[in-house]
Amino acid sequence: MISPPDFLQGQLDLYGEQSGELGPWLAPHAEAVTCRALEQVIDFGLALLGRIEKENDRWAAEIEAGRVEFTWDASEAFAQRYRQWREMSDRLLRAIRKCEDSGCSAERAQELKDACRRVSLMALDTQRTRRSIESLEAGRGVPHAEAIDELRTRMG
Repeated sequence: MISPPDFLQGQLDLYGEQSGELGPWLAPHAEAVTCRALEQVIDFGLALLGRIEKENDRWAAEIEAGRVEFTWDASEAFAQRYRQWREMSDRLLRAIRKCEDSGCSAERAQELKDACRRVSLMALDTQRTRRSIESLEAGRGVPHAEAIDELRTRMG
């Protein structure tokens, strides 16, 4: 089974420490220094997301090529990494808002906001997805395309 490498978990842990420390650290320091610290954590967070995405894409390519089989455990491991990243990034977004409220701006803040929005739109509830797929395969439910067509018809 291919799952996210351990180094990603170590980086997620470090990102969590950095994003968690920003909250109390923001108040007593000069705004410029705070924004500089935010920029460094933003850069790290975006790089970490890129690594998670790269590993996820590699795993998907391995499945597509038939070199490994899909497993729900591996899928959940990746979903967990994305959820952890999003949770820590939410803390960072709060620090960015404080920085912006004080009149400063952090480079790449919008890029992080966009990345958070993108990750929040991912289907990361693997148990629910699994149940839906199994239900569809068992003949229960409606295929997505059919459901969308029905919605369009009803909406006129």
